[in-house]
Amino acid sequence: MLFIIGGVLPRLTSPDSETAPIPSAALPASGASTSTQAATGASNNATPAAPRPHWHYEQRPDSMQNGTNKFAYVISTNELTFDFPYGGPQHSILTLRKHVRHGKDVLLQIERGQFLCHIRSCSVTVRFDDANGQSFSATEPSDSDSTLLFIEPFDKFYASMLKAKRVRFEATFFQQGNRTLEFDVSGFEPKQF
Repeated sequence: MLFIIGGVLPRLTSPDSETAPIPSAALPASGASTSTQAATGASNNATPAAPRPHWHYEQRPDSMQNGTNKFAYVISTNELTFDFPYGGPQHSILTLRKHVRHGKDVLLQIERGQFLCHIRSCSVTVRFDDANGQSFSATEPSDSDSTLLFIEPFDKFYASMLKAKRVRFEATFFQQGNRTLEFDVSGFEPKQF
């Protein structure tokens, strides 16, 4: 269920809803690279794991309108490791969403932990390739899910992303400080979105 308050863009209220950015199965299992190393007998200093697949595209029929909601998402190239209770390596997901009723959104999601964002909004620094970082507005969803941020404005982000091969976000996390999330955005296919 989505709420529109005072003309603000709609927000997700449940990660399991039809408007959720991506299916939870899309995230790699936490510690996947560690378990792979254990199975092959490789040490933690071994060559990094093969790069993750780039963009994934999904379409889902809208339950309330005729039309299809579209999603394009990519998994981060780096892992984050937080302290207790969110310990263990994890990835983040960058999602572009084109919703029949609610328009276009950029979503940034982590598996566990809490983005530190004030009640109304906060900001994240976004760096496209080697250009200087830019400040973007960020807001939490209406259900205050602290693992998800909406990055705004969509058009500014999208135009810059189309010219880039790499996008980095610096966000603040509760009791973890500032961390960088990195994404390989090369190969994005606008026609599929």
